[in-house]
This record gives sequence, C-alpha cells and structure tokens, in this order.
Amino acid sequence: MQLVHLVSDPLAESLSVNKRVSARFIGGLRAVVPDLSIETLELDRDPPPFYDRELFRFVWEPVADPAYRPSASERAAAQYMQRHAEILRSADLLLLSAPVWNYYLPAILKAWIDQVLSPGEMFELGARGRVPLHRIRAMVSIVSAGGRISNEGYDRSLFHLLQATFQYAGIERHHELLIEGQEPALYADHAQREAQGAAAAERLAVAIAQDLADANSA
Repeated sequence: MQLVHLVSDPLAESLSVNKRVSARFIGGLRAVVPDLSIETLELDRDPPPFYDRELFRFVWEPVADPAYRPSASERAAAQYMQRHAEILRSADLLLLSAPVWNYYLPAILKAWIDQVLSPGEMFELGARGRVPLHRIRAMVSIVSAGGRISNEGYDRSLFHLLQATFQYAGIERHHELLIEGQEPALYADHAQREAQGAAAAERLAVAIAQDLADANSA
C-alpha cells in the first residue's frame, strides 16, 4: 500500500498535536500493513507558489480548447503542480495533517490544493464528466485545534469543504479526526484529549486497512 502524507503544519512534531496523532495513525497502519510505503510532502519545506495567470491558462485553456498549446512561461508555472500531482497519483491512501488557524486550515494548504487538484493532472473534464486520473481509494484528515471549534459547528463546515474539494477530484471516501481543546492555557484536559485522539487514530488505521483489504478480495 502506498500512503502519501500531506503535512501543512510547520511546527516540529514535539510542538504539533496533529503531527503526533498522525504518527500514531501511521504506526497503527504499519502494524497491519507490512508492505506500507510512505511518501511525505512537507509543505513548509516545499511550499507551493500561489495560483497565477500562467498556471490558470496552462490548466484551463486546454479544457475549453483541446488544441491549445501552453507557452514556455505557462509550462514553467506548472512544474510544481505536475511534480506533486505525480506523487499524489501514486497513492492508495492520502493522509492530510493540519492545524486550525483562525477557524480554517493554513493558507499554504489551500495554495497546494489550488495547484494540485487540477484537471489534466488529478482528473479529466470532458464529455464523460469528471474522470479520476489517480488510484486513491480513501483519504484521512487529522486536524488539531487550540479551541473547541465544534461548540459552534465550525468543524462541520471545515470538514465539509475539505470533503467536497477532494470529492471533486474523485476521492470519494473521506475519514476525519479532530483533536480540539489543545491550548494548555485554556483547557486543563488537553493531554487527555490528545491521548483519546491518538487512540482513535490507531483504531481508524486498522479499520481502513481492513476495508481496503476487503475491497481487494471482493
């Protein structure tokens, strides 16, 4: 099984709850998937450029006009997108790790999504509608938040947008895990919450591995 781990938290694991819980998920997966292979994309080490006019033309002009030939500057603008999309297309399972900043995910992750989840790379657009160009069978989002964002329903809107975005690219199965209340100055039970999240991540890893194995044998 090939796992692509998309990391958008710039903090070290010792300071990042979502990274620590993701490590427990990966550990749980390794325990039941002996042939697990992992490709990690750390966005703070390889940041995506913001979407610009050249990239827009490279991606969308061929959708409107299949005979369109990108310019040299447009091809150059697409290099990051193509490199990361090639890695993503090799995945059976996608793991996304992220913190919540100002009630949403980091801008660097949104820039990556804009770059990589593109027609011609992750899916085709045409007479047959959207046709995936990848083999990703499931996605897991592990998100940590300093506050209790579920109290006001912000977690539902956050995960709904994530799910809709990746579903558009043909990733239909989306599992999510929120570890909230992680600001020690505000929540005395933050460590207990993290421990509960880590245990849930291990259980989720085993369940997903079983689901994928059952699908293979069906």
